[in-house]
Amino acid sequence: MNILGLNGWMDRSHDASAALLLEGKIVAAAEEERFVRVKKAYDRLPINATSFCLEEGNLTFSDIDYVAFGWDWKRLYSLRHIPYQWDEETLLESMFPRKYFKRGKNPRVKFIDHHLAHAASTFRCSGFDTAAILVLDGQGEDCSISLWDGQGNHIREISRIGIPNSLGYFYSAITRYLGMSNGNEGKLMGLASYGSPDSAIVEELRKIRPRLTEEDFNGTPDEQDQVEQYWMDALIKRFGPRNEPVRYFDKDVGAVRKHLELTEIHKAIAASAQCFLEEKVVQLVRDALQMTSREYLCLAGGVALNCVANQRIIDNTGVKRIYVQPAANDAGVALGAALETYALLGNFMRVPLEDVGLGPGFSDEEIERELSRCGVSYTFEREIEKVCADLLQQDNIIGWFQGRMEFGPRALGYRSIIANPTSKGMIARINNQIKNRELWRPFAPSVLREYASDYFVTPDAFKFMIVSSDVAPGVSEKIPAVVHVDGSARPHAVDRLINPRFYDLINNFYQLSGVPMVLNTSFNVDGEPIVCTPRDAVKTFFSTGLDSLVMGNYLVRK
Repeated sequence: MNILGLNGWMDRSHDASAALLLEGKIVAAAEEERFVRVKKAYDRLPINATSFCLEEGNLTFSDIDYVAFGWDWKRLYSLRHIPYQWDEETLLESMFPRKYFKRGKNPRVKFIDHHLAHAASTFRCSGFDTAAILVLDGQGEDCSISLWDGQGNHIREISRIGIPNSLGYFYSAITRYLGMSNGNEGKLMGLASYGSPDSAIVEELRKIRPRLTEEDFNGTPDEQDQVEQYWMDALIKRFGPRNEPVRYFDKDVGAVRKHLELTEIHKAIAASAQCFLEEKVVQLVRDALQMTSREYLCLAGGVALNCVANQRIIDNTGVKRIYVQPAANDAGVALGAALETYALLGNFMRVPLEDVGLGPGFSDEEIERELSRCGVSYTFEREIEKVCADLLQQDNIIGWFQGRMEFGPRALGYRSIIANPTSKGMIARINNQIKNRELWRPFAPSVLREYASDYFVTPDAFKFMIVSSDVAPGVSEKIPAVVHVDGSARPHAVDRLINPRFYDLINNFYQLSGVPMVLNTSFNVDGEPIVCTPRDAVKTFFSTGLDSLVMGNYLVRK
């Protein structure tokens, strides 16, 4: 049984992606943004991601038995009184043009409810036998929050909360109000630590209750604009005009840049919004655990990427174990739709997801060919991990390109920028010279799993860099480049069995420095997707202040 899971549509979609399931095994998963080099791949079809998945599975499109969408497009259109114009053949030709995909026979098409696809993506990958499943995002077909009960091979819906109550759209509205754009909610999470929650602001946020009329469901596939505008109007009424970036000409780069001026009140609003979100999420989790009588929790949806809120869940709800889908955003529903379709066909479908290296990978031969094609000088290093450790000890900042690309928004040692976590000036260097982003945004530590509890407080939650943790007492001064202003970090525990090359690199650095971790951030610049190919890596290397580039066993230095 070959199942292709998809996310992405021609209108009002984001995080286009594809995932391939062969006889219940996850063979490949990738996001379209990495191929087309447009972040979040808005309103795109996952054609390149699909081509990759088929190639990785050594299949043609004719070998696919089912195509599973992580949205029920027919129902979504019907709820909004929009004509659904695609019969099965028209749909397949739109998604898989014969020009690119030879089709001897058509697969069956399955539409999976969006929140069910999210729920399946997390529970079926968690390894848990039973769990409460909470989905928190912008919206699905008819809800923004949903609760499910996972038991064995079955996922049962418990309750749904409507679109006006969207925590995702609330957080997006705050992000825009403070002068940042949609898709930059992670910036808001980082900024929140620079302010203190104000009880009066939190109370005002509690009073805002967006409402939608029947007319709001007509003519548009989603209600994001309506809900966010309701929040925006209420925020302006209560707290004053929306913050706007200041534009200036940067003569050093010959371009107009934007600078965001943030006052203490802006920081207080950010902190209060994060506090409000955490308050809501913690209560939802408490209710979920009580309503399902479960002790384990699975999370998915874009809000589940808020690592600080995830820490609050662990600290304040009594949950025994938590699993957060590493591709918790809409990219993950491609995988969830495939998993759920396989289960609905009568198969047992639970496959613990330990490794997100599910995207394209490149051999040393392919890497060397690309380096030669680009005219780049390089050396081949048999003990590349030791060489890199030496460079890190010398405060080199390295572009690290190894193995198969990550599925999901976190760089986990396959497409990473790495640096010395003990260097006090490293945050400013990377933000200013490489990432071109705001100085308040922190970097994460990738730590050898067996030493994680020596440095960080929160246990058993570090696998995918998706739960923050307080730093252990006396540790902050040892690793200043990976500790946020509030004394927290977003750790990534590295397992030798999952990513042996990254583990060996960190272990070699440990032998030199006495610190069993490296600074790890995604291999990209602000506004661009994580690099996918050797050519992407070379381009980013030479256009930034990176000191070294390591791809496979090849080392490039400036």
